[in-house]
Amino acid sequence: MNNTQADTIEDPQAPIEYLQFVCFKLAEEEYAVDITLITEVIRVVPFTPVPQVPDFCLGLINCRGTIIPLFDLRKKVLLPQKPFNAKSRILIASIDHEVIGLVIDEILDNIRVDPRQVDLTKFLAMKIGKEYIRGVAQVDDRMIAILDLQQMYDVILQGMSPEQTST
Repeated sequence: MNNTQADTIEDPQAPIEYLQFVCFKLAEEEYAVDITLITEVIRVVPFTPVPQVPDFCLGLINCRGTIIPLFDLRKKVLLPQKPFNAKSRILIASIDHEVIGLVIDEILDNIRVDPRQVDLTKFLAMKIGKEYIRGVAQVDDRMIAILDLQQMYDVILQGMSPEQTST
């Protein structure tokens, strides 16, 4: 066997590289995002509204001297609105070298998932559109939808384009 063939055969003895996610609730459902994209989780802070932006853009926040655009995930994915409360949090994420804030209902925990436990083909009846879901993982008795934060960010950027924001 040559080296090329040996490199492509999986070693059953090789350690599993677990996927790590930050889990949170949104509209009573559990979601997760890649932990490497999240820089921190903070309480909801006052924000400065910005004129002529879509309603899912709440405005800007100052997080340790960095001005960050703040987005309401509920509004972006067309979920029923509810007021922020003591459990509401902001996920600070870094995507494509841009830092954004995403309001969620409640932070849950961090999990490690065997990549073989992520089902990429079946999607449950989730309240969030399938275009935002990367897969579904079963962790103990929980079914957790893994969000594609890159896809969500791309859609946010499309919604923020001048053609979309002008009336």
